[in-house]
Amino acid sequence: MKNISSILPLFLIAVLMGCGERNKKSNSSSAHDDSPAIITSAKNYYTKYKSNTISADEMFLDNKILLSGVVDKVDKNEDGDIYVSFYADDENSWTGVICFIKNNDKNIIKQITNGMNIQMQGLGNGYNSTFALIKDCVLK
Repeated sequence: MKNISSILPLFLIAVLMGCGERNKKSNSSSAHDDSPAIITSAKNYYTKYKSNTISADEMFLDNKILLSGVVDKVDKNEDGDIYVSFYADDENSWTGVICFIKNNDKNIIKQITNGMNIQMQGLGNGYNSTFALIKDCVLK
């Protein structure tokens, strides 16, 4: 019993230190800090997710992305979240990339029209079987 009582405090310290490191990592990523972004096209970003979601998540998820492509449309979803969608392949596709606008900032979308070739920066946010997603986006 004496051994357990002397090991228990060390175990608790190790667990607490591990939790702190995990939280540091998850909070350290920001779409707009000074760290370099992964530069890619909407077509490449979408294709990576369509071909292997697990591999694409390892590359893009929660990382800063600088995306370029042709705007399909500017719209909002049923929750009121403003987004810009990009064509992935051709202009007749029902798939592509969706960039959700940071803080639903309407000033960003006022500058964007369908068919424009633009760059947006945000954080990789996965894939929903139809669209590759990026969140917290701003116009670059």
